[in-house]
Formats: sequence, structure tokens, C-alpha cells
Amino acid sequence: MHSPGEILLMSNKQGLSSREEVYDRATIILHWLTAILVVLQWSGAILIGLVDERPVRMIYWTVHIGLGTMLFIAILVRLVWRRMGGRILPAIGNEMLQKVVRDTHRLLYVLLAVLMTLGFGIIALRGWRLIGLFTIMPVLPGHQAFSSKLVQMHLWTAHLLIAVAFSHAIVALYHHLVLKDGVLRRMMIY
Repeated sequence: MHSPGEILLMSNKQGLSSREEVYDRATIILHWLTAILVVLQWSGAILIGLVDERPVRMIYWTVHIGLGTMLFIAILVRLVWRRMGGRILPAIGNEMLQKVVRDTHRLLYVLLAVLMTLGFGIIALRGWRLIGLFTIMPVLPGHQAFSSKLVQMHLWTAHLLIAVAFSHAIVALYHHLVLKDGVLRRMMIY
């Protein structure tokens, strides 16, 4: 059994053979768009808790719902693109490291799916008026207690997503700065 440090060092021996081993531009853009939207959504939700003014909160939540919808679309496009045209690079590292990487990516997708499902569930239960443009009527009105539970689940799922994504970013930086194995370069826009 190898320690995590040994596993990462073993992965360095199988680093990129050339600078050309990078993901295609669409995959890279969709990756960073997803990352930016997740960070904006999470940080915005935390910051809006500091605002007491109802009109500001209404505008924020409308933006939050809009960005959440954009995130949903970006994830769908990303999944379709990955299946139909996205470049898939060979995994780096030994089998154990490859499994950890694969499982981490799956966990990120599962957390995103749960988070968006909860968000759509909240809207379905509460409805929403989007800055006077149009109104989404509640599908199941009168379920305020259940809706509040969904909000808490949505919040904690978002925190967990951020923790896993932050860990993912730290490991990518470790690969880039310490191991210098080219893992981060695969996902950079040049």
C-alpha cells in the first residue's frame, strides 16, 4: 500500500510526453466556465446573506437562478461534448491514482446534479418572480416546511461541492508546481 504522497510521486514518472497533449478548446472553455459559475454561485449565496434589503435580495436571487440555469446548460453541453467530440486524454499515474481521479470527477458531477435538482425543486415548490419579467408559479404550493429543508440541503450540497472542487484545484496546483508533470497544462487555454 502506498501513501498519497508516493502515489503522486509515482504519477510524475508518467508525466506529459509533449506540450501537445492538451484538451480541445471547447472542453477547456466548458471546464473553466463551470468552475467560474460554481464559484460565483457559491460566493454570491454566502454574500447575499449579509444583505437585509429585500429588493437587493430579490435581484440577487433572480441572478442566482439565471446563473444556475446557465450552469445546468453548461453541464449538459459539457456531457454531450465529452461523448460526441471532446478530446479524451490518457490518464496520468498508476491505477490507484487514476481511480481516485475518476471517482473525484464523478463526485463533482454527482454533486452538481444534486445541487441543480435541489435548486429546481426549490423553485418548483416556491415559484419565483423574475424581476417583473415573468413569474414561475409554484407546482406544489403550500409546502413551505419541505421547501425550507430543500434550501438547507441545497446549501450543504453547495458547501460540499466547493470543498471537493477546492481539493481538486489544490491537487492540480500541486501537480503543476511541485511534480511539474503537466497535468494542469492539459486544461489551460493558450
